Amino acid sequence: MLIDGGCTVDGYQSDVTRTGIFGKAPEKVARVYEIVRKAAGCRSRCGRGLDGYRATVDDGARKVITDAGYGPDYKYFTHRLGHGIGLDGHEHPYLVRGSKDGA
Repeated sequence: MLIDGGCTVDGYQSDVTRTGIFGKAPEKVARVYEIVRKAAGCRSRCGRGLDGYRATVDDGARKVITDAGYGPDYKYFTHRLGHGIGLDGHEHPYLVRGSKDGA
């Protein structure tokens, strides 16, 4: 099950997506979950202040996914790694290739 939702409080937006499985996950689903969890960890492993930080973490996540056999490039991972949130639901910074602004 995929749940995507949010709300507005004093003009500020929230945005949250969660995936759940009823019962025991099939082996393939559990493997993909671990790949995605490892890829998401790229956000904490990349140093802040680097030129192109946002693109760098996205590239790192894509490498994890591609190395696990789900690639190349945007074949399966078609979305950005993350984005900012505030007064708009989706706003800068965007964690995706092509983003040139530093952290």
